[in-house]
This record gives sequence, C-alpha cells and structure tokens, in this order.
Amino acid sequence: MKHILIPTDFSENSWNATAYAVHLFQNEECTFHLFHSYTPLIYHVEYVLINPAQYGLGDTIRDTAVKNLESLKKRILEQLHPCTNHTFETVARFDSLVNGISQLLTERMIDFIVMGTKGATGAEEFLFGSNTVQVFKQLKCPMIVVPTQFQYKAPSNILFSTDYNRFYCEAELQPLKAIVDLQNATINILHVNPKLKLNDIQNYNMTMLGTYLNQYRHCFYTLPSPSKKSKAIEEFIEELHIDMLVMVKYNHSLVEALFNEPIIKKLVFHPSVPILIIPDKTENSTFF
Repeated sequence: MKHILIPTDFSENSWNATAYAVHLFQNEECTFHLFHSYTPLIYHVEYVLINPAQYGLGDTIRDTAVKNLESLKKRILEQLHPCTNHTFETVARFDSLVNGISQLLTERMIDFIVMGTKGATGAEEFLFGSNTVQVFKQLKCPMIVVPTQFQYKAPSNILFSTDYNRFYCEAELQPLKAIVDLQNATINILHVNPKLKLNDIQNYNMTMLGTYLNQYRHCFYTLPSPSKKSKAIEEFIEELHIDMLVMVKYNHSLVEALFNEPIIKKLVFHPSVPILIIPDKTENSTFF
C-alpha cells in the first residue's frame, strides 16, 4: 500500500498534478491524501494569539475547505475513473502548507508528495511557485513536480541526472526504483561534464550506481557541457523522448541550484516533463 500526498489549492494546476498522480499509480494499491491548508486573511502575526473563530471566520473557512475537498474527490471519481484499489481521504487544516505537510508525512506514512509547479496565482515568469519551493526546501520526502498543463504519459523512459561527485546510498535510489517498477521503465543516466573524463571518485560512484541498478534496464551517457547544464538536460529530454526527470537533492546539486538561482536564470530551465526530486539520505547531509 502506497500513501500519496496531494496538496491542493483547487487551481487547475493542482488538478493537473492530481490527475497525474492517479494515472501514475493506477496499478498500485494506494491511498491518496488530498490536503488543503488554510489561514483566514485576518490571521496575521499580530493576531497569532487570537482564535479566528472569535471573528466568526474559523468555521466558515473550514467548511468551505471541506466542501471544496469533497468536490475535488467527486471530480476525481467522475472524470479520472480511478481503480478500485484506490482510496481517497481529505484533510483540511488551519495551518501553513509546509507545517501541515510535515505533520502528515509522519501521521500518514507518506511515500510521495505530488504537486504542480505553480499555484492559483502563479506567475509565468517563475519556474516554480512559492509553495512548491518551500515544500522542496524544508521537507525530506520524495516529491514529484508536474508541469502546468502536462498531459499524462506513462514514464517508460526516465532520465537520472548526476555528476557522480557523491555516492548514492540504496535508500536514495528506492523512490527511483519504485517509479521504474510501475512501467518497467528504462533509466537513462546522464552526466554533463565539460572535461568528459571522470576522476577516480566519479568512476567509483558510477560503478556503484550501475551495481545498485543492475536489475533494471539502464544506459550511461556523458555529454560535453554547454554554457548551461540545464540546457543540455532539456535537449536530452527532447531528443530521447524522456517522460520523467529524476534528481537527488543535496548540497550544491543542480536541482538545489535550480530552486535558488535568480529568476532570470530560472527562465533558462523549463522542463517539459515531471521531475522526481529525491531528498538526501546521507547521515551528514545538511539542509536549508
């Protein structure tokens, strides 16, 4: 049984992520946790000691959230026709998005978070919406980020981007393996390297990665680096008809840079496929 957490703000972008999650795990026994966090507009820092119910807002806002979640569940059943091995639970909480998700990760034993790239107010000039960025930065759970208006395609051809500068433990590779198992997918392991030649550490890490993935179809690729690694990844995605990009988040990794670099640089990277972001599982890892 897998537990999939789908945060929603009831936008079409979050609906698109919901549809992707239901299709992706269509052959798996799953519980989907549809989660909406809410804070009344009056709830500012100077009012943190005041219960919003005193203003007659708490129950109304919660009731609206619960109603919208039930409508979302109904839409899923009517439009997506989920399998009989899928169950859907709704959760509405007066909380921040990140804190609410953090609690649910433990309470519900969540395996994956699935989110859209942007929320209801997302601006086109931003690669990722602020909520997506905050969840990425602060929480340690495999996270699938679905591009706006992405039409579902089974991930039979997966790209795993790495620089081989670190050793991947087996726990970090489990989310990748879980996705590969869904469609018996091929893993394309890509290293973008301006020097092309690997050092001893990189060679060892590449060898161990191949050992851990030896039961799966996989291929190794090394490309010369253009001015932007992200550009090379985008071109590789297009040329090999990649269905999902997978990256491990660790200090100084490419995926970390993409979520932190100035907005003018973010315009360079617009992946056309969902991204699976795997958190660092090493004991000495440091996060934001």
